[in-house]
Amino acid sequence: SLNRLQFDTNHITVTGYNLKFDSIQYAYSPAINLRGAEGGDEVGIYSPATNKFSIVTDRTDRLVVDAVGNVGIGTATPTELLHLRGAAATQIIESVTNESSLKLKNTSTECILKASNADFVTMLGGSERMRITSAGDVGIGTVAPNGALEVHSSVIAEPVAVINSDYAGTQAGQLLFRHGRTANALSNNDSLGSIMFQGFASNGGLQNFASIQSYAPDVTAGSVDGAIYFTTYVDGTTAERMRIHSNGYVGIGTDSPGDKLTIEGSGAQVLSIYS
Repeated sequence: SLNRLQFDTNHITVTGYNLKFDSIQYAYSPAINLRGAEGGDEVGIYSPATNKFSIVTDRTDRLVVDAVGNVGIGTATPTELLHLRGAAATQIIESVTNESSLKLKNTSTECILKASNADFVTMLGGSERMRITSAGDVGIGTVAPNGALEVHSSVIAEPVAVINSDYAGTQAGQLLFRHGRTANALSNNDSLGSIMFQGFASNGGLQNFASIQSYAPDVTAGSVDGAIYFTTYVDGTTAERMRIHSNGYVGIGTDSPGDKLTIEGSGAQVLSIYS
């Protein structure tokens, strides 16, 4: 058909250009219908209420700007400057390079959430504060964590890990070590956890200096046993110094104490008591 401009009581239709202006405004009949008079697949712009603006596709409000400037995507009643709503509210920020970021800024500072190569990075005040590597390791104060979690600081009083409980009862904060196999059942003498004390030797190599370790001598349900032992290094070699068995027996210089306290040594003097 020929291009033409048609007027009637409520409409102005531009035939051939798929454009229609309507004085009656609804999502199914927008004021400016970019699909013209075809009907059923309205795409356009209209004002659903006083001081309100909406973009419509398929007879549905997709983006709404209200009287105070709040923008709603997926909602006709935005409550913030930008309000996104959906059954699975996913927002994608995609970069054509190996880095994309979201910046949050106020009058005091700015925070940047960044996808950097294969890592996730949190920056605050212009400095990196936390990184999750592609392997899932978390680094606080370091860009290359050596384990599931590494906390690093050059400040003399840090890093400090604080476990605080505000529970009103007698229970305080806890530090939990848990060893679970694939089927959750341990084997006898499995390790339960270790606290390692490390530092750098004179050659710059990372060195263990001492440890506190726990293990499970017996994992039989209803009669489990647990033990703990302490080690230190001397002349570059590790050695057990003390063990507390499941029965409460303490061994110093021996891993099999036969009494409440057993002390063994190779020298003539194994125990000194001074007053």
